[in-house]
Amino acid sequence: MYSEIFRKRNCGFLRISTVRRWNEPFTEVLTNLGLLPNEVALIEITLERSKDIVTRILWKDLAYNSEIMPSEQARNYASKLIEHYYMDDCTIYTNSDWKGEKLNIQLGGWIPLTNSTFDSGVIIKHKDYCCCIWVEDED
Repeated sequence: MYSEIFRKRNCGFLRISTVRRWNEPFTEVLTNLGLLPNEVALIEITLERSKDIVTRILWKDLAYNSEIMPSEQARNYASKLIEHYYMDDCTIYTNSDWKGEKLNIQLGGWIPLTNSTFDSGVIIKHKDYCCCIWVEDED
């Protein structure tokens, strides 16, 4: 499934990373995920909201809002990715203030966690591991 997603999301940079956690500060975990160690940028979100965000970042690019793949395909990939990593004792974060619901979701303000012009995604944090599904797009 991952190779399919990477082929379909053929612009910008897509990161799907997982790291094990062993009593490391969360800032170090973020660095190990390839993100900037700025945990104050993170906003806790719900499971359903994480699926909306991942759908959006797979479906359209962040810079120009151009469609990359059909929305239903993006939603299917998003659900599979989130359900693969999510367990009941996980906490999910994003760096962005997303407006709207489902397919009407739009990027509001954000605090960058990369050096790219635009970046966003979700981080799924568990006591044993952390995963990020993240995109970076340039203007």
